Amino acid sequence: MKKISHMLSYLFLRLLCLVLMLLPLRLAYILGQGMGWAAFHVFRFRRRVVMDNLTIAFGQEMNARELMALAARSYRQIAMTFLELMIAPRFQKQIRQIFLPEHRQLFQGLLRQDRGLVVVSGHLGNWEFLGAAVPAGLAEPFTVAAVQQSNPHINRFIIARRNAMGMQVAGTKEAMKLLVRALRNHQAIGMVADQSAAPWVAVFVDFFGKIAATMPGPAQLALKYGAPMVVCAVVRTGPGRFKMLARQVEIKPDDTIETLTRRHVKILEGFIRQYPEQYYWLHKRWKTRPPGEVKI
Repeated sequence: MKKISHMLSYLFLRLLCLVLMLLPLRLAYILGQGMGWAAFHVFRFRRRVVMDNLTIAFGQEMNARELMALAARSYRQIAMTFLELMIAPRFQKQIRQIFLPEHRQLFQGLLRQDRGLVVVSGHLGNWEFLGAAVPAGLAEPFTVAAVQQSNPHINRFIIARRNAMGMQVAGTKEAMKLLVRALRNHQAIGMVADQSAAPWVAVFVDFFGKIAATMPGPAQLALKYGAPMVVCAVVRTGPGRFKMLARQVEIKPDDTIETLTRRHVKILEGFIRQYPEQYYWLHKRWKTRPPGEVKI
C-alpha cells in the first residue's frame, strides 16, 4: 500500500509541476499564494505550531493581531518557495543574477585561503535557490547536505532538480564523508542548520531569546578543518525577484562548537528579523529542550 501511495504522490507532484510550467509566471504565483492562503485559513495546517513559534519570537514586540497577520503572510511566502522549486527551470536567468560581484569577491577571497568554505543557511526565503546561486556565481563545485525524503520517487526527483541547478547533493547516509572530501579539496559546502536537533547531538544556543537545540555540524567542520564560514540566505523581493544576504562569521582562536554555533545562529536570526514573513515557522524549532527543562 505504501508503494502505491508513494507512486500516486509522485505522479501528482509531476502533474502539478507540468501544469505550473505551462501557466504564465504571474498566474502561477497567484495560484501559489492561493494555496498558502488556503493552508492557513481553511486547512489550518500546523497553524498552532506557527502561532506558538511567532509568539516566542515576536510576542514581546507584536500584539495578537499582528502575529496573526504575519503568520498568514508566512504561509503565502512558503507556498511560493515550494512553487519556485517545482518550476525551477523557469528561473535560470534570475538565479544567475542573484550572486553579485560583492558576493563573488567575498567567497573567492575566503576560498583562496585553501581551507574550503562552510556556507550556513536556514529555511529563509528560497534556500534551494541559494544552493543554485552559489555554484552559478562561483563556477565551482558546491556540495550541499540534504535530508532524504521518505518517498523515494520524490526524493530522486528533488535530487535531480538540485543537481540540474548545479548542486552536488550529499544525502543523509553519506553526507559527512562528501562534505569532508569537499573541504579537503578546498571547495565550498552548504548546510541548512536551523532545525531542532536530537538532544544527544544538539548544541543549545539562544534563538530569538529562547534556547534552541541546534545542529553542531557547521561549527564542527569549520573548527576541525580551519575553514572560514559565511551565513547566507536568498530572499524574495517580489514575484520572480531575489537577492542574497551574506555575512562572514568571525572565527576566534578560542572558539568552541558552542560559541561558534551561537555566533552563526545570531547572524541568521538577524536575517530573519529583516524578512520574518519568509521564514519557515511551521517547524517546531524549540521542541527539544535542554536536559532537565520541561518540554514546551
